[in-house]
Amino acid sequence: MGMRENRTGHSQSDGSGLVVLKSYRDGRSAWLFSIKEMPYEIRPSPGAGLGVFATRRILAGECVLSEAPLVELDKVHAHGVVTWPIESLEDKVRRLSPAKRAEFYALSQNEKYGVEKTLTGIWMTNAFTVEHALDGTPQRAAVFSVVCRFNHSCRPNLHNEWREEKGTKVVFAAEDIEEGAELTVTYLPKKGLLRAERQAGLFDKFCFYCHCSLCAQVGSALKRSERRQERLIKLDRLIEAVEARLRENGRTSQSLDTLTALVEEKISLLAMEGLPMTWGLRDLYLCAVESKRSGADNKARAYAARAAECALRGGGDECNSYVALKAFLAA
Repeated sequence: MGMRENRTGHSQSDGSGLVVLKSYRDGRSAWLFSIKEMPYEIRPSPGAGLGVFATRRILAGECVLSEAPLVELDKVHAHGVVTWPIESLEDKVRRLSPAKRAEFYALSQNEKYGVEKTLTGIWMTNAFTVEHALDGTPQRAAVFSVVCRFNHSCRPNLHNEWREEKGTKVVFAAEDIEEGAELTVTYLPKKGLLRAERQAGLFDKFCFYCHCSLCAQVGSALKRSERRQERLIKLDRLIEAVEARLRENGRTSQSLDTLTALVEEKISLLAMEGLPMTWGLRDLYLCAVESKRSGADNKARAYAARAAECALRGGGDECNSYVALKAFLAA
């Protein structure tokens, strides 16, 4: 992602935007600080404490941030209860450099964990899940200096994912973002949810009600949105059921047509609700795989290409999904 240089060699970014690896034609190489500024700033957000805002126009699919965590924790089993090991957290924070420790304590704390900041309160308020257990519950989580500053929106303009191989959280623009706009992620599951469900989930865990553009709708606009969300919920169940039937009963042209029709409807509704297309990545990939298995090679390639575009936009060309889809298309 670095710039190609005409006379002295070329440069390659580490993905963070902070340093670049410069390679010279005589074989030497060196890591140098990049003069490229990050495309965001942290400043007050109306009614939401601090937030992260675009300092220039950011294009869809552009990497906004790649950040290693300040602290990571794995849940442990203690007396029949699965919990976060707070003693381990204390040790990890104590081992941070003074600057990094200050960044940790500068993070916000939800009022449900007390007025005075505590290690536990900061952790419970800010920790992002980076690995799930087999039952879908959080198994490993991490706290980040910048990523934890992104506020929530039910209609987020960012997509973020954990890169296990690099130990970093990467954040990409899910759409074109104008200068001055707040950069947001979702704190909720990436699926259809009615407004009351979204508000209840956010208040229960984070003690706030959402006022994003999706939640602020009223009248007929809200009714249409709620119908679309209800349909998205139902579509996920229907797609799951068709997928199960395909596994159990084999593939027929009718079942494949049913699957693709449901997925196309879901993709259309995501667009109408202004939700990230990355939320439909798995469904497009499923259509590609099932089309390939049914012998519909042209349809398989078309769906794989659309899925690859979603993966590229959501995670860049190093995203595991994108790499897998490129291999699928090359086969």
